[in-house]
Amino acid sequence: MFRYRWLLFAVICLTFTSCISNKDKRRPPNILFAISDDQGFPHASAYGANFVETPGFDHIAEEGLIFNNVYCAAPQCSPNRASILTGRYLWQNSEAGTHASLFPAHLKVFTDRFIEGGYDVGSTGKTWSPGLIDSTNRIVNKKLIGKYFNTEDQTGYWKEFQKFLHERDKEKPFFFWFGTYDPHRPYQAGSGLDSGKRLEDVDVPPYLPDSEAVRSDFLDYALRIERFDCNLVKMIGILEAMGELDHTLIIVTSDNGMPFPRAKGNAYDAGVRVPMAIRWGDQIPSGYVMDDLISHIDFAPTLLDAAHLPQYDEIEGKSFLELLLQPDPAKRKPFRKALFYGRERATSARPNNFGYPVRTIRTEQYQLVWNLKPDRFPAGDRFNESEAIVVKNEILNQKELNFRTRKMYDDAYGLRPEFELYDMSVDPFGLDNLAEDQAYWKVFDRLFTMLKKQLIDNEDPRLHGEGDVWESYPRFMGIRNFNGEYPAHRGVYNEHFIQSGQRIPLYLLDSKDYSNYFEETGITKDIYIERLKSKGAILY
Repeated sequence: MFRYRWLLFAVICLTFTSCISNKDKRRPPNILFAISDDQGFPHASAYGANFVETPGFDHIAEEGLIFNNVYCAAPQCSPNRASILTGRYLWQNSEAGTHASLFPAHLKVFTDRFIEGGYDVGSTGKTWSPGLIDSTNRIVNKKLIGKYFNTEDQTGYWKEFQKFLHERDKEKPFFFWFGTYDPHRPYQAGSGLDSGKRLEDVDVPPYLPDSEAVRSDFLDYALRIERFDCNLVKMIGILEAMGELDHTLIIVTSDNGMPFPRAKGNAYDAGVRVPMAIRWGDQIPSGYVMDDLISHIDFAPTLLDAAHLPQYDEIEGKSFLELLLQPDPAKRKPFRKALFYGRERATSARPNNFGYPVRTIRTEQYQLVWNLKPDRFPAGDRFNESEAIVVKNEILNQKELNFRTRKMYDDAYGLRPEFELYDMSVDPFGLDNLAEDQAYWKVFDRLFTMLKKQLIDNEDPRLHGEGDVWESYPRFMGIRNFNGEYPAHRGVYNEHFIQSGQRIPLYLLDSKDYSNYFEETGITKDIYIERLKSKGAILY
């Protein structure tokens, strides 16, 4: 009898333990989303970059997964961050698809679902910016990522995370966005060298001058990556001390490529390919190096899946949750055959505040770049899109030395052909354009057909006869005077490029920017409204 009672007790215990285990596995995860600002691939020590030390990133990679082919939707901060939040390509995000413009209230963001689903949502540092969130017309989640915890101390973001954890409802799972302004420029020249870093540890890509000044600039950049990582290390430690580390899905990535010529702001690999590592306790295997193509628009559906929350129809991205659960490439199909990215206006760099529109398709082997306005300079008429002053000066000073330095200048700042095709398997930096090579015409046609279909299906205004709408969108930062025919004004929709059916928030017309515009031009608010309406604009 005792034996049977013991067996029954054992079965009950096993069943109870199994139920606890299954319940724990079904528990919605906490999520820490850590995103740096301008950190390009492969600039983390886990990738073998010797000039930078990233123990936080490396810890996540070692105990989780590290990714080699993660691509942004745009090579600048605010349009790509908008794509992360919406799960959509920049050409689907209206004003938010360009830099420092408006984040319209009609755009759905995945963090809304988290709030609706019972998550505590918070953020610190750089969230979606620069630009203006239409918080007037957004009913909830007016700052896009829950409660904002602010600090001016770039080394103290971990303290804001700690405050969030202290204030949150402990019965709820949390989503926390840790953004940063590192390693965005400007840098303190020579700070990397002063910290003990060595020039010889830098690998300078072949499209930049390999000089002491350039290497030193890379070291300054590395020092700022390490400040981001230092915050991450402390956040990991906080989670571990709380006993929440293994219940937290941690994603570490960057918002665009490194801030150097032909990188950030350019729809090439160097502008959009970024580091990524993911850890999730025992929910996902560790030790795999992932080579699948992944887009930043895939974060929204993946995070919603991981949290057992419903998707919304507008999402364009694909969930890669199954890839995380089964990372072994021998046991599954590749995640994507192709992905897409592009850009519009990056800063005030041309007459009329014009942008430099590009659309790109990337497969495992090829990159096809479509420069839709090849008569415009990619870095602006006065190189205003090039923030890397030290490196820019090196390129300018050396451009007439020989053919190689001249090509380096042309690749960075010269006019570009309408199409660029690169075989990245043999030309990993994308420097040998094959678009006019007859041997690659079939490849070109196949990729261009795929690219056009994607853009048409997504209703990209550039392919539907409404491309000028991108030139109409306001910029909520300074605008340089280039003496254009239709000059732009800060925070103002440029009436000359308004499209029929375009929606414009009426309250903006009472802003300080519009007051300045009306005063400078002598146009009255009533006349401006009539002009907008005559073009079919909808004011709401």
